[in-house]
Amino acid sequence: MGRRVTEHSGATLDREELMIITIFEEGAGKKEARQESEYSKRHKVLVKRGSRYVWKDE
Repeated sequence: MGRRVTEHSGATLDREELMIITIFEEGAGKKEARQESEYSKRHKVLVKRGSRYVWKDE
C-alpha cells in the first residue's frame, strides 16, 4: 500500500510564500486526496519498501 502526497503553495498575511505538503494515511485513494486538497495539482505516491518509504517510479 502506498501513501498519497499532495503539494501546493500558499501565502501568509505578510506575503511570505509557503509550501503546503499533505501526506495521507496508507490506503487513501486518489479520489479522497483530490477532495481533501482540491487546489493541489501535484500528486505523488510513497511506497513502503522494508522499513522505509520511497517515491513510486512514474
